[in-house]
Amino acid sequence: MDQTQLEPEDLSLKPSTLPDDLDPSLAAVPAIEEVATRYADLENLQGVPSWSDVRPSPVREWRDVTGEFFDCVKELQLGELIHDNMFGLFDAMSAIEMMDPKMDAGMCCNKEATPLTFQTAVETSKMKLANLECRETIGIIDAVYSCTVSWLEGHSMAQTVLTCLYLHHPNQIEDKPMRAFACAIHKLVNLIRNFILRARVYEEEDFQPSTYGYDLCCDLTETKACNMLKSAEEDLVRKLKDTEGEREKEEVGALLSRLKFTRLLLQCLVSLYPTKP
Repeated sequence: MDQTQLEPEDLSLKPSTLPDDLDPSLAAVPAIEEVATRYADLENLQGVPSWSDVRPSPVREWRDVTGEFFDCVKELQLGELIHDNMFGLFDAMSAIEMMDPKMDAGMCCNKEATPLTFQTAVETSKMKLANLECRETIGIIDAVYSCTVSWLEGHSMAQTVLTCLYLHHPNQIEDKPMRAFACAIHKLVNLIRNFILRARVYEEEDFQPSTYGYDLCCDLTETKACNMLKSAEEDLVRKLKDTEGEREKEEVGALLSRLKFTRLLLQCLVSLYPTKP
């Protein structure tokens, strides 16, 4: 096919207008030279303002107002503040109230210490693994259930349930009620997580299924966890009969109710979860 048939008709230079001994690939050279000549003519124009002429750099003069500021502060009443004329509603909403622990993030009291790990807490005697009192176990159980509800509301497991160090290594806990509860919570969380994952009706802001590498006592069955809770309940029943103080009886009874509630809830979820034939 002839090359002249492939070129558009509106081109000013065509290969057919070139001499026969000239390479057709050099057809665009005159056009490039013409564009370069016009661009050079534009650069030679006089009176065209440069960017520095159009927008000169601003000149600022700084003045120390520290003394005036502190003099005005002395006259302030409770709830008043000093601001310039450009201070608006947006600035008021995004302002930081200094010396207020809830607003001032730079205060020393807001600097969080390094969180303890399970081993560090045990070595420093900040966490007991044995001989926990009933009121201590009750406080831990209530806090864990509160964190579990927060996890179900869409918060991450690392910031809710797993903040309890007793749940990191439940097999190392020597206290029988606390160990049984820690193992049962692992199975409860795992069952609820499997329910939600199988349903697939949640969004990222509704539920976070990540376990952050924790196995959630995969080597322990739900039946074993229920048996551990049942054994801890029997010990508390015997302890309740031998207790004479009214205050101690209330604490033992409260702990017994919580362990029984945990066991019944676990058994209920186990009966609802579909098992393999």
